[in-house]
Amino acid sequence: MNMKLSLPHQLVLATKNAGKLAELKSLFQDYPIEIKGLDDFGDIPDAIEDKDTLAGNAHKKAQHYSQIIKKWVVADDSGLEIDALNKAPGVYSARYGREDIGYNENPNQTNCQKVLRELGELPISQRTARFKCALCMSDHLGNPIIEVEGTLEGSIGTDMVGNNGFGYDPIFIIPELDKSVAQLSPSEKNKRSHRAKAFEALVEVLKQKYNFA
Repeated sequence: MNMKLSLPHQLVLATKNAGKLAELKSLFQDYPIEIKGLDDFGDIPDAIEDKDTLAGNAHKKAQHYSQIIKKWVVADDSGLEIDALNKAPGVYSARYGREDIGYNENPNQTNCQKVLRELGELPISQRTARFKCALCMSDHLGNPIIEVEGTLEGSIGTDMVGNNGFGYDPIFIIPELDKSVAQLSPSEKNKRSHRAKAFEALVEVLKQKYNFA
């Protein structure tokens, strides 16, 4: 008999970003599991994201937080890769414009503006890019259980457009829709985003290995 393992009744998403937490919670809303964020556990020291790959950072964060709070943790590291910038900002996506004026007041906007400035007048055919998301799930002892990835291909626009989402969403164009990710509704984004694809892959593994449906 193929006995499936059992998940705990609660999973912790390793983020303090309210926008990301809301997005990730919505991806689990149809499943019988309680989702918590790091802010639900008080003052927790941040994981140091010093790996050179998204997968490495996700792995490190999952282990770090699960060992502290003794819960099963799902950690992601997401980044934007732009071909014309030699795959930058990559693992530095969240802090790409840190040295720019205005970063502390509005890091998302400053990051976007830096990318637009660096791409300059490049034609759209040379502005190809992708969002990538690496996920790692660790058990309550810090043992990595599942590692998956998701990717969304697109291009970088010439201006910030749209009011939804966060991060680089206002400048990332989905060619087949001719819209930025920030112009999509939350439900539209959850059908297409790199995080949604990574979480779909995670859910498929959970269905295969665990009592998760």
